[in-house]
Amino acid sequence: MAVVTLAGCNDGGGEVTGTTSTSGTTDETGTADASTGETEDSTSSSGGEETEGEGKTCADDSECPVIAPHCAEDGRCYDGSPGDPCVDDTSCSALAPLCNPDQVCQTGEAGQPCAGKDDCGPLSPYCGVGSCHDGGADMPCETPESCAPGTPFCTDGQCHDGGDGAPCDDEQDCAEDTPFCGAGSCHDGGEGEPCDDDDDCDILAPNCGVGSCHVGGVGDPCDDEDDCNGQAPYCGPASTCHDGTEGQACATAAHCGPFAPICGPMETCQNGGTGDACTGDEHCKAGYLCVGSVCVNS
Repeated sequence: MAVVTLAGCNDGGGEVTGTTSTSGTTDETGTADASTGETEDSTSSSGGEETEGEGKTCADDSECPVIAPHCAEDGRCYDGSPGDPCVDDTSCSALAPLCNPDQVCQTGEAGQPCAGKDDCGPLSPYCGVGSCHDGGADMPCETPESCAPGTPFCTDGQCHDGGDGAPCDDEQDCAEDTPFCGAGSCHDGGEGEPCDDDDDCDILAPNCGVGSCHVGGVGDPCDDEDDCNGQAPYCGPASTCHDGTEGQACATAAHCGPFAPICGPMETCQNGGTGDACTGDEHCKAGYLCVGSVCVNS
């Protein structure tokens, strides 16, 4: 009860003191509503409707407020911020406009999950092996579509430019200036470049011998005579091309040319004439015999 002073005059010229009470009730903060005596609910608007935001329980979007308009599967309202649950992109806000494969709102930046380009943002617009990236060199990929224009090839799960030394499975993985794929790497097909067969070599070094491209001349590596050119058509036992003339290395007569057709005991080509080494007449040409380990005219 509050005490008030009533001013007035009495016969003695003094003041009279009395008591009275307020008509309203005091709320928890000590502030009374003098007109109604009731305390206003801080969680309600003047119309008595709830104004709760994100996290409000819901059955569908119609039960969510404007500031958190999406009703997620967990039965709560969300505003579509990064990390919020979503059904599709319409469930996400401008701050995280993409709904990823895990049904979570995201910006689509590098490393975030994706099922395709639509899940990735403008700075990391390519999706490779389930993550967003810029499509540059060594970025993960499954197809060339996961790679940027500057690194448009996808080999062994990585984007690359198809240049010299870049990995390849075939020529489709290689750039225009390095169009050959040999031993798993792109190159120009020139002398000494790696190869698996002649198709991996350029016209200027068309023969693939012992794993490298070459012209097939004297001293070039070879696996067989197909790796040698017309100037050195024989592939000797040292796996090098030669012309099959006198003194060239041989294991059989097949390594020797028409002017020195015999592979002698020194494992060199010879014509089997006078003075050539022999261990039998077979090392000597027609009409000559092996006498004292040398061929002599019979």
